[in-house]
Order: sequence, then C-alpha cells, then structure tokens
Amino acid sequence: MLTYHVVARLSASDMMKKIKEGNGDFELTTVEGGKLWVRLHDGKHLMSKDEKGGTALVTIKKCVPVEWRNSRA
Repeated sequence: MLTYHVVARLSASDMMKKIKEGNGDFELTTVEGGKLWVRLHDGKHLMSKDEKGGTALVTIKKCVPVEWRNSRA
C-alpha cells in the first residue's frame, strides 16, 4: 500500500551529498505535505523515516521519482 508519494529528482549520489550537507540527514516533503527524512543506515544504505517513525530502506539506486512505502503495511 502506497502511503506517501514524493516528487523529487534525486539520484542516490544527490541524496548522499544532501546527507553530508545536512550533518547526517535531509528532509523531503510529500505531495500530501508530510515530512520524510533521509539518512544513512549502517553507514552505507539510504533510509527514510516518516513523521510517525516508520522507516524504509531505499533499495533502488536511481530514485526518480522517489516513492515512499510504509514499512509497517
């Protein structure tokens, strides 16, 4: 079940750069106006977290567009 949709044109390398610039994470806004934060998990995997604490690993290196799927669904 798709619970959030983010419209962004960011590659994995773009996200890594934003994480470094943001001192460990950066924020995305969903189409519905919700917030997501992306950071590194185990020092190498991109992980996103929503406002309720749900998390998901980004597994596709080309994230255009980025889709958020609730890991609890």
